[in-house]
Amino acid sequence: MPVLGVTGTGGSGKSSLVDELMRRFLLDFTDKHLAIISIDPS
Repeated sequence: MPVLGVTGTGGSGKSSLVDELMRRFLLDFTDKHLAIISIDPS
């Protein structure tokens, strides 16, 4: 099971990146499921 971690400072575009990766993955692999765990340590 692949795992991808995305980190960075606030405003660096993490949400936009994850949104685009998720959209492309689900369009290319219609038979797969995707789970996202999001943590805000502040």
